Amino acid sequence: MQDRGLLSTCIALVLLLAALSAGAAGQEPGRIRVEVRAGGEAVAGATVVVAETSQLTDADGVALVPAPAGVVQVTVVHEGYVPVTVPVTLTGGAERVVQVELQPGLTIEEEITVVASTR
Repeated sequence: MQDRGLLSTCIALVLLLAALSAGAAGQEPGRIRVEVRAGGEAVAGATVVVAETSQLTDADGVALVPAPAGVVQVTVVHEGYVPVTVPVTLTGGAERVVQVELQPGLTIEEEITVVASTR
């Protein structure tokens, strides 16, 4: 008798989880507007990655990226700057605006001297 109660509870849990998953999966995707700046100026040509989708920022430093509802990681990369990743919570069908300020990366210069001799 106790096994039937446990089985019924397990079945109910599985059905509940399936319903919750279907509800989340069925949500309409949203959109993230990423505004990229460095030193107060727009950064054109930065790569914005959201949920395996990437876009380049336009001349105004803006990229519009479709994204699934829920928490997603927004990563911004541009040569000469430190990459930035921020978590964003997105509601299905909504648009979120994310402002990212890039910081200059470290520049390492190295000098190499080659000396050759012939016999």
